[in-house]
Amino acid sequence: MFDSIDWSRPWLRCVRDAHESVDVSIDWKKSLNHCATEMKGCNELGKPIRFVEQEALPQGVSYEVYIHETGEIPTRSNLHDYFNALVWLSFPSIKCRLNALQAAQIKRDGITAARGGARDAATVFDENAALIVVRESDFGMRLIELLRGHEWRQLFVAHRDGFFEHCDTWLFGHAL
Repeated sequence: MFDSIDWSRPWLRCVRDAHESVDVSIDWKKSLNHCATEMKGCNELGKPIRFVEQEALPQGVSYEVYIHETGEIPTRSNLHDYFNALVWLSFPSIKCRLNALQAAQIKRDGITAARGGARDAATVFDENAALIVVRESDFGMRLIELLRGHEWRQLFVAHRDGFFEHCDTWLFGHAL
C-alpha cells in the first residue's frame, strides 16, 4: 500500500515526519496509536486520540460525533484513512477544532441530506485543503498576488522554480 508513494515530494513534507515515525511494516494502526500516545494527542474534550477499527463506530452514530465524544478515530485499512491519521499527528490542533465544529453542527442540526454551511466548509477543508506558506519577500508578495488573481500559468509554470524556493505547500486535506 505504501510502496507507490514518493515521500520525497515537497507537498508531502508536512506529513513526512509523522509517516517516518510510523512502522508500516507491522500493524501500522498500532504504530499510529503509539505515536499519538507519545505526542499526548487529545481531542477538544481532552480524550486521548486513538485510531480504532472502522467497526468500532456504532451504527447510527456520526463519525464526527463519535470522535468528539470518545477520541477514537475509526480507521479503515486504506491510504485515505492513513493520510487522515498522518494529518491528525501533524496538525492535531486544527483537526481537533474542525472535529469539534463538525460535531457541534451535527448535535445542533442532526444528520440531514445537506450538511449545512459550517459543517460543509469544515469537511471540504478537512478533505481537500492545500495550505500555501509563503516566505516574506518581494517575490513572495508577487506570488501571493498571482494566487489571489488566479493567474495559475504565471504562478505554476512561469514562476515554478521560484514558487518552490519561496513557498511550502502543505497538503492538509487527506483526500488529496
